Amino acid sequence: MTPAPDSCRYAETGGKELCAATAPSEEFARRYRPRRYFLYVGIVCTAFFLVLGVGSASLAWWNADGSFRHPRLTALIFAVFWSPFILLGVWLSLYAARRRLVFTTTSVESTGAIRRKRLAFDEVTRVKWRRFPGQGSIVLRTTGRRLAIDLGDFSPGERQEIIELTRRLFDEQLQEGWPRFYDCFIERSVAQQKHGRRWCLSTAAGLCACGAFFAYAWRAGRGDPYLTLALANFALALYYLVRAAMVRKAASPEETPGTGRE
Repeated sequence: MTPAPDSCRYAETGGKELCAATAPSEEFARRYRPRRYFLYVGIVCTAFFLVLGVGSASLAWWNADGSFRHPRLTALIFAVFWSPFILLGVWLSLYAARRRLVFTTTSVESTGAIRRKRLAFDEVTRVKWRRFPGQGSIVLRTTGRRLAIDLGDFSPGERQEIIELTRRLFDEQLQEGWPRFYDCFIERSVAQQKHGRRWCLSTAAGLCACGAFFAYAWRAGRGDPYLTLALANFALALYYLVRAAMVRKAASPEETPGTGRE
């Protein structure tokens, strides 16, 4: 491991000054928390799918309009179908509330929804830069242990700091996959991000059309299952609209970390 410089350095591509706030010192401790987006999505998903699950199961169980041939079995199927989505929302909320990433002068500590891992820098034998998932990730390995950092958990500014810190803290010989990571994320063009936004908007439009069709079928008296399908399609469309808004925000010019492609 090579010690990080104590003085400020300028980014090679944007002129950004990275001072002692991002360079380890004797009392250095940098803490990162996930974006609030994950907490909001977790809470909304839990509430939304809970309403869908309870509502659809109740409609099938009571079967007021006789739409279901086997109401008890259908209610059970609805309950089982929506349960994983509810649990996923609960897990995401818990993850957003507990997630922490802490860099100190000698170690890095990662806290997830359930587990906590801590690695000393002098024990790290390999640093792997990966292009998945989402915004990429960093895997630190020691003998028999590993710690993965999903960069998509953090805001663009914090991602930049984490990338810069990791590049500084470890020898170049220990780092694998940096050139491809650099080409994929740091030199990613605005045009590629706009293409992703167009794809999200197109998908949202298609889901809205499907939701409108199922809503019309429900209004025409085809039965309550069509209402469930309509709500599910509208929920997915809302998700892709949120994704499109996030991509648009990320497409604005950002200063890149002071780590060139080596």
